[in-house]
Amino acid sequence: MLSALDVAKHLIRVGYDPEHPEESVHICPLRLQKLLYYCQGWSLALLGRKLFDEPIQAWVEGPVVRSVYDWFKGSRSPIEPATAGDPDGAISRTEAALVEMVWKEYSRYTPQELVAKTHNEPAWSEARGELLPGQRSTARLSDDTMSFFFTKLAKLRTVKQPGFPDIDPVEGWKADERIEMSNVRPRPAAELFESLLKECAPTAKARPLTTS
Repeated sequence: MLSALDVAKHLIRVGYDPEHPEESVHICPLRLQKLLYYCQGWSLALLGRKLFDEPIQAWVEGPVVRSVYDWFKGSRSPIEPATAGDPDGAISRTEAALVEMVWKEYSRYTPQELVAKTHNEPAWSEARGELLPGQRSTARLSDDTMSFFFTKLAKLRTVKQPGFPDIDPVEGWKADERIEMSNVRPRPAAELFESLLKECAPTAKARPLTTS
C-alpha cells in the first residue's frame, strides 16, 4: 500500500510542467489535503480499498492527513516537485490512473471551493459531530461513510457505449486492477472512465490557474 505522502508527491507532479512552470496548476498545502481526501474516497469506491493507510482527520478547514501536513509545514506555496522530493513507494498504473482522474476533476476548484465541498459531504460533517465551526478536532473520517458516499456518486451514472450494455464503474475499476495484477494485457479503464467524474459531479466553469 502507498503512503499518503507518496500519493501527495504524485499529485504534486501530475499538474506540473517543468518546461512551462508558469502554465502548471500549482499545489498549495490546503489544496493538496483536499485532493488526498478525494483520492482516498474514490479509491474506496472504485477499487474497494484504501489508497493509503493513514487516517484522515476532520480539521476546521476540511479533511487533513496529519503526516502530510507535518511534512510540508512551513513549505513555500506552491509546492514544486523538487521541493516535495521523490516518492518512496512505486505507484501502480491503476493507482496512477485513479489519482490522475481525481486531479482532472478537482484541480479546477480553488482551495476554498474544495474546503466548501468537503464541508458539504457526509464524512467530514459526521466526524465533526456537534463541534462548533472553529473548534479544533482530530476525529477521524469514517472509511465506511466515505466508501458509501463515493460509491453512490459513482453509480449515479454508468458509462454507456453504443452497442454494449451499461458498465458499472465500480466493477469496471476493480476488474481492471485485477487484470493489471495478472499482467494479461494493458489496462483501458483510465480512458473508459475518464468522463465518469464529469458526469457525476456538478459542472464547474474553468477558472484561471491559482497559486493559493
